[in-house]
Amino acid sequence: MAMWELNNIKGRIGNLDNKLITNNEKIDKLTQIVENLEKEMYILKADCQSLTKDRVVHTVAEKEIELPAHLYTTYITLINLGGRVQAEHISAVTKKARAIESTYLNQLVVIGVMKKERVGRKVFYMLQEK
Repeated sequence: MAMWELNNIKGRIGNLDNKLITNNEKIDKLTQIVENLEKEMYILKADCQSLTKDRVVHTVAEKEIELPAHLYTTYITLINLGGRVQAEHISAVTKKARAIESTYLNQLVVIGVMKKERVGRKVFYMLQEK
């Protein structure tokens, strides 16, 4: 094989490496865009619902529980987002710190309004079944 052929092959391999790096950068950017869109989706979904009430009465095991305003906002946000959510999803909507929302969610778990499920390091919250 001639030297110019080897140099041509090396050049093609170099071009492929550059394209691979470029494609990986594009994938990383797209992944970030998808994550940002998911956060925006949670915010928009919750914004469609009214969060103006100060108190809510929730029936758990045939007894009514009145929630204070700070827990009500967290409770309603979880209902609006539906399904299993993490504290960061709630905090993205309520604009409160994730740690605060985590505390509120744990208070709702203690009084029996919600339940939580740990999957690895992630904690998911959902409504307690009646």
